[in-house]
Amino acid sequence: MKLSEKLYLGFGLPLITLCIVGFYAIYSFNQINHRIETIYDDRVVPLSQLKRVSDNYAIQIIDAVNKANTNQISLMQALISVQKAQVEIEKNWQLYTQRDFKNEEKHLAEEVEIMFAKAEKDLQNLEQVLRASDRTTLDRLDGELYLAIDPITQRIDRLTELQLKVAGQERKIAGNIYRETLLVFIPLLIVAILVGSPAGFIIIRRSLTAALQEVINVIAVSSREIDSIAEEQERIISQQAVSVHQTTISINELSQTAKKSAQQAQSTVSNATDALQLSEARNQAAEQTLKDMITLDQQVNLMVIKIGELNQHAQEIASISELVSNLGNQTNMLALNAAVEAVRAGEYGRGFGVVATEIRKLADESRDSAVKINHLVNEIQGAIGDTMMIADRGKATVQNSSNIKSDE
Repeated sequence: MKLSEKLYLGFGLPLITLCIVGFYAIYSFNQINHRIETIYDDRVVPLSQLKRVSDNYAIQIIDAVNKANTNQISLMQALISVQKAQVEIEKNWQLYTQRDFKNEEKHLAEEVEIMFAKAEKDLQNLEQVLRASDRTTLDRLDGELYLAIDPITQRIDRLTELQLKVAGQERKIAGNIYRETLLVFIPLLIVAILVGSPAGFIIIRRSLTAALQEVINVIAVSSREIDSIAEEQERIISQQAVSVHQTTISINELSQTAKKSAQQAQSTVSNATDALQLSEARNQAAEQTLKDMITLDQQVNLMVIKIGELNQHAQEIASISELVSNLGNQTNMLALNAAVEAVRAGEYGRGFGVVATEIRKLADESRDSAVKINHLVNEIQGAIGDTMMIADRGKATVQNSSNIKSDE
């Protein structure tokens, strides 16, 4: 192998290995980031929107009607609460339906919209009764309204379960990407460490030293040949007095020997020039490799910053999950208060008690969903922490290699 090829191989192989490690790590982090965004944007946010729709139906509207029916609030206050709940339901449902639905989710959403249309008629009748202050009709509408709204809340519960199911699938995909990254990243990192380590540097240096020593040996042999030719010239000159014929022969031999000496001297100068050029090329390659390693170190630093941003997003998801859990606890407390009011109302509060029981079930399911989401976020944060550790090790390796090249 030529000296130039050894130089290119010695400095190019570590750089190529480190570039592969860096590019593959960036690609894997982008994939994990995409899955986290999918969990948050397509599952956590819609889950919060569905909960607001369900709460406004089950708590705001039903609760306002029951309180108005038991004279806890005025009919006008109940009307205002019902209208406000309808606005919130419309707003959150519009936000939810702006997404692209899958087959099962699309079918459930279409069923809910059909039920919305049926419930809309009952809500319009309710508004007319509240405006007319007709308490007799209001008592009759209390049970009918529950029968119209309960199927809607059941369908929304199924949509909520579907969001959690898909979020779990996305979490599994992110976990698979993380494991695949480890299987590829760790062997590449080991190879980079071996190639860029002091042992690899010593091997390359020995190869270069051997090539330079070979050039020096050629120069030494040429010098000895020149000395031998000079001695031969002196011997020929001392024999010139013997005869003119011998002198003529000696002159011819001397001419031929001089030509040979000139050729060997020219070859020696050419070999020395090649050695100098190869040494300069080695220095330039070393400087370029050092610059590339510095650039790669900057890219690894940027990658660590992006991992920190991913960790911050995961913490934000955990905060939203805690908010959903707190809302579930508050809903549960409202349901308990509603159950107490139903007991106090006696026979008239029986339907109210059924509604309170359903609300408590919904609150428990919401709290369980928040716990599951929090668990998923903890696993994602753990995976990000492990990835940051691996990235820090890769960064330390790049810095060590850069220091070795600088000391050289």
